[in-house]
Order: sequence, then structure tokens, then C-alpha cells
Amino acid sequence: MKHPTTQSPPHDRAWLKAIIAEKKWIRFDLDDTLHNYRHTTGIATNEMLETIHLRHEVSISTLKGTYSRILGEQSKIAFTDGKTSHDYRLERIITLLGNHDLPHDKDFVSELLESYEATLMESLNLKEGAMELLSTLKDTGKKIVITEGPVDAQKRTIERLGIEGCIDFLFTTNQFGVSKADGLFPKVLKCLDISPSETVYIGDSEERDKMPAMKEG
Repeated sequence: MKHPTTQSPPHDRAWLKAIIAEKKWIRFDLDDTLHNYRHTTGIATNEMLETIHLRHEVSISTLKGTYSRILGEQSKIAFTDGKTSHDYRLERIITLLGNHDLPHDKDFVSELLESYEATLMESLNLKEGAMELLSTLKDTGKKIVITEGPVDAQKRTIERLGIEGCIDFLFTTNQFGVSKADGLFPKVLKCLDISPSETVYIGDSEERDKMPAMKEG
């Protein structure tokens, strides 16, 4: 039998307020839940691809297609192998350039990495109402947990967004070596020594947030 709360209307504000009010631990996905990750990374990626296009005259559409494929292949790893976000980006850039037989000397790759990171950080913004929500939760004694990965990127993002003072714990996929879809949630519960009934999880993905959270009750 499903948990009773899973049958409630998803956009019923009174129901949502009641669920959050009764839980001490509020766990959040970060990317695309508290800030617009896809939009921000899209800006950074476009800037990077534009630089490659101007330097080597490969079309933007061709570069985008290759980069999307590389991202899709890398997402299967789900940031569980302990590498930093810079490690992943370096691999993606070298693979992208290599796929098009383009030179990838150290200086050019470093330029692309630095440009991507700078544009990404400059473009980060909380979603409307996110700061007010987090502040209210803290003021009412809630414990706030961010469950994401990789850890270095999440720490920089939290700091840049100015929400580090609201976060009690950060647990990431590469800390535990397992993705959200493959068992991260029960590991976090065990680490915090809490039961599923004490917490609510808020995320944007059906597959990587809702389904594994519901599986744990």
C-alpha cells in the first residue's frame, strides 16, 4: 500500500504546508530545485562552445550535438567515482575536442575551463522565494539537508547562492559512492540516525528524486 501522503493533490498548498510543518528534517535536491541549474550551465556551455567555434570554425550546432552526447554518457556514472567537478569538465572538454580532431593543448583547455567556471558562477541565481523558504524553515527549527553531488561543485554553488548559513548538512553522491537512484537516501538516513517518517524530500526529478524518496517511505 502506498504511503497516504503520496495520494494527496501535488499542488494542494495546505497539504504541502502540513507535511513540511510536521517534519523536523527537510531534505532538498539543489540543482534545478533551489536554483535553475540547466539554464545556468546552458549559458556556461554556450560560452565555451562559442570560444571553440571562433578558434577552430566548427559549427555551434555540431559542437552542441557532440557535447550533449558526451553529457548523456557521463550521466550514467552519476558522480559516484569520487572525482571533482573540474575533473569531469576536463574529461568532457578533452573528449569534445578529440571527437572533432581539434588540438587540445594545456593552455586552450585551461582557458575553456576557467571561462566555463567564471560564467557559471556569475549566472547562478536562486529561484524566486527559495531564500525566504529556507530562512523560514530555519527560523522554525527545521534541520535542512542538501543531497547532491559532486561535493566541490555543491559547496561552491551553496556559497555563491548565499545559502550556506541555512544548510545544516550536505551529503553528496561522491561522498558515499552511490547515486540517489541507487541507494543514497537510506545511507543519508542512517548517517543522520533518523527514520523516513521524520523527513520530507523535495526535488525536481521523477526518476532521481521522487521515485527513490518514495521507495524509502
